[in-house]
Amino acid sequence: MKRIPLNKVPKDDLMKIKASLAYWLDVDLPEKLLKDPKDFLVEYARTEKIRRLYKIDEDGQKLYFTFRPYDFYPVPTIESAKVMNELLPPIRLRVVVDDEQVPFVKEKKSILNSLVLDIDTSLRNGDYVLIVDKTMTLLGIGKLNISPLLIKELEHGFGITVKDSV
Repeated sequence: MKRIPLNKVPKDDLMKIKASLAYWLDVDLPEKLLKDPKDFLVEYARTEKIRRLYKIDEDGQKLYFTFRPYDFYPVPTIESAKVMNELLPPIRLRVVVDDEQVPFVKEKKSILNSLVLDIDTSLRNGDYVLIVDKTMTLLGIGKLNISPLLIKELEHGFGITVKDSV
């Protein structure tokens, strides 16, 4: 697998990355996140398809997104989630959980529907979300198992699977 700086990838690939981030996550995110293309690396699979996006900083290379092969959905990591939590407007791509749920998120346990205080209703089943507390402090990343409307309606069950925590 080869890694190429973002400022040296073909224009088609750069447009594909920006379009994917804009479509799946937020329209303004690519311009805010990828301000300095030389700080990013694109990893290609053996099939010459884009697989991962890395951020280069003083600590080395940190994985930001993995692009799913079948739909090019950018799966975020904790590193990119920290930045997205600062850049995105309130509640966008987020699930706000009760303080009672915080220790369970840190242990990567699923989130009870009854402990979800607020959720971005524009999300769909299968989307990745930023899990935050009442003060919008990032707790982790999760994947929706059911639609946000069902999470709000159902009093029992687990609507969100925690994938990673801070």
